[in-house]
Amino acid sequence: MKKKNLKIVTMSCLMAFGAVSFQSCDDDDRILISIPSEVIDEFEMRYPTVSVVEWDWDDGEIVGEFHFSGFLPELDIYLRRPVEAEVFFTPYGKWICTEFDVTDYFSYPEREVIPGKVRDIIRKYLRRYELEEIILQESAGAPARYVVEFDDMDNPVIIDF
Repeated sequence: MKKKNLKIVTMSCLMAFGAVSFQSCDDDDRILISIPSEVIDEFEMRYPTVSVVEWDWDDGEIVGEFHFSGFLPELDIYLRRPVEAEVFFTPYGKWICTEFDVTDYFSYPEREVIPGKVRDIIRKYLRRYELEEIILQESAGAPARYVVEFDDMDNPVIIDF
């Protein structure tokens, strides 16, 4: 009886895995989305030097993924080396926020990107956890926010600065 149940569970898992893997290989999964002109205009105004953006829909928001280097006037921060970034818009073109992956800047002495107080907080956690990612979040009318993720830690550390 146990062998029969084990076979049924094994077959179910294999069928589920097969459906997922075949589905992900299907070219029909690539959906071309139309980005409203208001979103494109707002993006180009904020990041005029960026030319390659991958657009997607995520939970009702339009998300653009791109690489960025340059000045962030709202945060008064200059990113000398290109970083991965994601920008979030409403479907009507209102900018929500932009997130910059500044993890690599933790290893460099450029204090203006990750200030000393933020570095000190991160170092306290490094005694017990391994650093996974540091995201610098830019939002309208809000201070810089650092979202720091560590391996084996359930929730990120959020530092408003």
